[in-house]
This record gives sequence, structure tokens and C-alpha cells, in this order.
Amino acid sequence: MGAGSVRPDLAPGIQCKYCGAARAQADLRQIHSNSRGFVVKRVPRDAYDWLYILAADGCEYLTRECLHGRRWVNLLAAYRLGAVAESG
Repeated sequence: MGAGSVRPDLAPGIQCKYCGAARAQADLRQIHSNSRGFVVKRVPRDAYDWLYILAADGCEYLTRECLHGRRWVNLLAAYRLGAVAESG
């Protein structure tokens, strides 16, 4: 399933991340160890439909696309839940 392909008969796949760093970036990689050392995996294509991020300051972010192959995502105001669009 890719962005925009959410079927009404299935719940969307949601990836949840926590951003505890001072900088406004969330790590998308999966890091674990095995007998040979550390293994770092980047997000595969169509791994999820939506990405939810909870920041250390309590702000919530949601993007409705799979950010496959990327290491980080910047926590942009456009992704922030509850953000009100500014009118000029």
C-alpha cells in the first residue's frame, strides 16, 4: 500500500516514532544488533501508509506517505497535528 492507496475495508498501516532529540528530526531507521554487530535497516517501500511522530515536547506529527529509503524526517509545521494554517 502506498500513499493514497488506503482501502476503506482495511485499516491503514501506521508507523509510530518518538522524537526525543533537541533537533526537530525523527530517525526512521530500525537499528538492532546480532552476532555480527549492528544492523541498520532503512524503511522499505510501502512499509506503512501513515507516519505518526510524538515529539518530546508533546507535539504530534502525521504524514500520510511512506518515507521509504530515508534516514530522517524533519518535523515540519505542515505535518503537525492541530496546526492552524496562517492566513495572510
